[in-house]
Amino acid sequence: MIDYRVYVPSKKDKAVLIVAMIFTTAFISILFYNSIYILICTPIVYKVVYKPFCHYKCKKRQKAFLLMFKDLLHSLGSSFSTGRGFYDALVEAKDSLINIYGSDSLIVLEINHIIKAMENSGVSELQLLEDLGKRAGQEDVYNFVGLYKACIESGGDLISSVARGAEIIGEKINTENDIDVLISQKKIEGRIITAMPIGIIVFLRTTSPGYLDIMYGTFGGRLLMTLALIGMGVSYWMVERITAIEV
Repeated sequence: MIDYRVYVPSKKDKAVLIVAMIFTTAFISILFYNSIYILICTPIVYKVVYKPFCHYKCKKRQKAFLLMFKDLLHSLGSSFSTGRGFYDALVEAKDSLINIYGSDSLIVLEINHIIKAMENSGVSELQLLEDLGKRAGQEDVYNFVGLYKACIESGGDLISSVARGAEIIGEKINTENDIDVLISQKKIEGRIITAMPIGIIVFLRTTSPGYLDIMYGTFGGRLLMTLALIGMGVSYWMVERITAIEV
């Protein structure tokens, strides 16, 4: 099953990333150096971008899974309140989640895995949930599994625990959404400021084609262009780092 702590790009993702890096490198090469020879740096750019790309996709997938897991808890809580056991509650939850997310969604795949393991291998629900808690790579899921295990082993109030788990995850998602709204404007402003040198160069090349010849034709000019490019990269990294707030 999927390890949500690590993102392994598919062939399609890699192909899209490679094409994007080729076009990006070509654009930078022409704009900053008036040459296409910088395209030879595409493999280097790909290696630099690959890790942040995987990190972004991993976080995005974890966030999507957490939302689905919250809905799963709501469905399980409703079934538990009517006296159903874990297996029957999971089957009911599967049907409702298929209507919301589709049969190929992450949460439905996980439910199918748990159901098949319980039917064919006789693996206990606690073992399967503990495995999911580890693979999820999220504290909320892991903590809920621990709470569920404690309720099963000690005979605690399972219905209240499931409802509370869903409530906590829902509050976290709402808090993250509120933070995203608050910082989105600052993030956009930072990206605009970072991209301003590109706008200036495009403007000068459009209105005065020969104005930047000295920057393209001399060592000093190329050095300044390189420093400007590095400065843009550092600025973008700082903007993303400052606005990357985790709850």
